[in-house]
Amino acid sequence: MLKHSLYALVLAVAATYCVQAHAEDITGDYTVEGSDTDGGNAYTGTCSIQKKGEVFTMVWQIENKKEIGSGIITDNVLSACFKDADTIGLCSYKISAGKLTGLWAELKTDGKVYKETLTKK
Repeated sequence: MLKHSLYALVLAVAATYCVQAHAEDITGDYTVEGSDTDGGNAYTGTCSIQKKGEVFTMVWQIENKKEIGSGIITDNVLSACFKDADTIGLCSYKISAGKLTGLWAELKTDGKVYKETLTKK
């Protein structure tokens, strides 16, 4: 229940802010490379980003785990919330030519912030 409430709250708050148009088309398929902030626990996967109105839907496939999320762009940053069967979290990516570079954390946090880079295929 808490996970669903937080997910709804994040989306509601995000929807209240002015969404700015972004010149670069970030929709498409990406390779994912990530690790925790000290460079350990590396992982790889894929992410697909689609646009629905002013909202971006995201689907990550990391090893055998599928995660889904929704995000918005403000000031050249894609901010999104995500969930899978076990967790909910948030991520924030700086947008640059063909690449999204960012950080993410989970609601049930271990106190760590993780690094992740999405590179357009």
